[in-house]
Amino acid sequence: MNKYVWTYLLLLYMGCGVLRAQDAPPHTATDTIGTMRYRIFYRVNSTRIDSSYMDNADRLHEIDRYLARSPRMDSIVIYSYASPEGPFRRNRYLADKRGEMAKRYILSRLPEGSTFHDSLIHLRPEAENWEGLYEEALLGYREADRNEVLQILTSSLPDEQKKQQLKRLNQGRSWRTLVKQCMPQLRYATWIAVWGQLPKLELELPPQADYLLTLTPCPAPSLLPPPYQAIGLLYRG
Repeated sequence: MNKYVWTYLLLLYMGCGVLRAQDAPPHTATDTIGTMRYRIFYRVNSTRIDSSYMDNADRLHEIDRYLARSPRMDSIVIYSYASPEGPFRRNRYLADKRGEMAKRYILSRLPEGSTFHDSLIHLRPEAENWEGLYEEALLGYREADRNEVLQILTSSLPDEQKKQQLKRLNQGRSWRTLVKQCMPQLRYATWIAVWGQLPKLELELPPQADYLLTLTPCPAPSLLPPPYQAIGLLYRG
């Protein structure tokens, strides 16, 4: 039976990312509107961009490459977060400063002669990443009280009450496990760049594949100009 498989998804907003296939002849796509998404992680209580932390070095390299090759950006939105383990006021400060540091990094890496202005970078800090904590716990929390933890995270309680209930659960062991296993993934800035013209990117296909280049509408916030397109390749294999 023939199977239809997505081998490459170039652009997708919010709940999606960038995928690459390997070992195939290159094809290029240019002159379209789209978005690119990047994520940089921060150490606990830090607002400094550290290339030695987690996989930041690879991510920063990708960011530098696209900034250098894509002078026709229309705008950038930066969503920045803190993990929930500290006091709310401190977390709000961290989220704000992480977004500002991400903006500063982008401006410092723009190619010479770029007309992109700092007013086109929009900051969207979120003090505590509770949605992210639920997603990380759903994927990776495997303790005996997993159901109780997930019930608290999905409850309608205010965030501070969630925090206190989790800290009391199992004499604090559940909270300490969440802090160790899940919260490092919650301290990040996500950068969504909107491009007036995409850089030349290689779309790699398996040898001798039948392929079809498709353009699919992609949801986007009202802040950013439409249309948004997801570029994909569908092939039989």
